[in-house]
Amino acid sequence: VFITAVKEANAKGGMLAGMTNAKWDELNEHDSVVTGLQTSAAGKLLSKLEEDKGISKLYLRDEKGNLVAGSNKPLLFNNAARGPFKNAIGGKVFSENEAKRDPTTQEKSVQASAPIMDGGKPIGVIHTAVNAN
Repeated sequence: VFITAVKEANAKGGMLAGMTNAKWDELNEHDSVVTGLQTSAAGKLLSKLEEDKGISKLYLRDEKGNLVAGSNKPLLFNNAARGPFKNAIGGKVFSENEAKRDPTTQEKSVQASAPIMDGGKPIGVIHTAVNAN
C-alpha cells in the first residue's frame, strides 16, 4: 500500500499540485484536502498502525518530502529540509537522540523515520514520533 501510494505521488509530481507549507498551514484539520490524505488507502493504514499508543503520528512522504498520507494533519506539508526526511530519503533509518516535545502532537517523543524502498532504491519516507512517556 505504501509503495503504491508513494510511486503514484512521485509519478504525479506530488499528491497535491501547488501545495506549499504556507497554504497547508491555512487549512483546517477537517478540510477535505486534509481528510482526503487520511482516508486514502495509505492514510487508513497509517491510522490503523497509530492505534499503538506508543506512536503519536505517522506520515508517508514522496521523494520530494511532500505529504502523501497521514494519520493526522502535520504542521508541515513538505519537510524535505528536516532531518527525519533527509536521512531516510538517503536510504538510512533515522531517529533523534533525545526526546523532545513534538511540534504536531505536543507530546514528548522521539522522531524516527525510514525509507520506503522499491527495487533497492529509496522512493519516499515513513515518519513517526514514538512516545517517550
